[in-house]
Amino acid sequence: TPFFPFFPISGSLHTWCNRTEFHTTTQHLLLLVPSHINFHTTTMQSMTVSSAAPRVIRAGLSKYPSRLPLSMVHPSTPLVHPRQSPVVWSTRSPTYMTPEQQEHYEQYGYVILRQVVPPNTVTNLKDSVHEFQRKQEADISISEENPIVTEPNSNQIRSIFAWHKMKTVSPAFFNLARYEPILGIAEDIVGSEAYVHQSRINVQPAFTGTGFQWHQDVESWMMEDGMPEMRACSAVVMLDTNDSVNGALMVIPGSHKHFVSCIGETPERNWAKSLKYQQKVGVPDPEIISKMANKFGIEYCEGTPGDVLLFDNNLLHGSHSNISPFSRTNCFIVYNSVENQLRSLQNPRPNHIAEREEVHTRGLEKIDEI
Repeated sequence: TPFFPFFPISGSLHTWCNRTEFHTTTQHLLLLVPSHINFHTTTMQSMTVSSAAPRVIRAGLSKYPSRLPLSMVHPSTPLVHPRQSPVVWSTRSPTYMTPEQQEHYEQYGYVILRQVVPPNTVTNLKDSVHEFQRKQEADISISEENPIVTEPNSNQIRSIFAWHKMKTVSPAFFNLARYEPILGIAEDIVGSEAYVHQSRINVQPAFTGTGFQWHQDVESWMMEDGMPEMRACSAVVMLDTNDSVNGALMVIPGSHKHFVSCIGETPERNWAKSLKYQQKVGVPDPEIISKMANKFGIEYCEGTPGDVLLFDNNLLHGSHSNISPFSRTNCFIVYNSVENQLRSLQNPRPNHIAEREEVHTRGLEKIDEI
């Protein structure tokens, strides 16, 4: 079965949509470098290439190569690769997912669970977010110690990282990551006990909230954190209504079965800019995104307060800016398998972005109420 099923497998296919060439290799279709990329320059409008020494897993050392230096990219370089890892890792029947939920997750890369978090808990969580915002000083800048990210052009909070460890700030947040209806399904997906690789509260304020570029999370986690395998998933707890009006998460269903290599090496301290401003490195080429969207479509992950979205670590997703008068706040929990611990890297990202401390990378204990 071709992994990128635009055409049946038969020889070589050229100039589809006037710009992209397809070849067959080991019975897979490989999307090659889009023809608009200029191989005689070191910078491109659509991506940023840094001359700084990268601190990433280099191409050829991973079955999912990315952050390719321009010097290593040629017209025959494949940029879309078939997924070689399971989507649901559990080898037994899932304990918490229904067969229908598992089938949807396997096929489309996400599933939405309705009314998982009780209304009173949602209220407590929102109150905690508002209180946390009020206590912040006017000038906030992200650092190794500071888990707060503000909007690019204001001091409004954009993201709060590592909230699952803030027990003294809000017991409700501390307990949310351990809540059995969420953690149990995450463990079904990763096939083992799980720990929190990253947690963050994303705030999209009314009128001014900025969006996020299309990306696959695991690309950054592999390239910048040293995550060995596609054995993680994200849970998004909705604290506000999420819809197309206020910038709900958009996904390309089915894209999780295809890993997209990105061009451009990782600048030093890339995380300090990529979390605040629009991500430049680790973003798939627009032509590839367009072809995936034309084939699979784009869906909004809409829901109401208390709903939970779970999505695969390799699913292409993004969001547009919120120019509506309705704010949108969500809690993200990234669960990683305890059997998928991060590799050692020189100058790794801070622990509040990519958890490495042994005490926090053990399996979480489930709780049945929050």
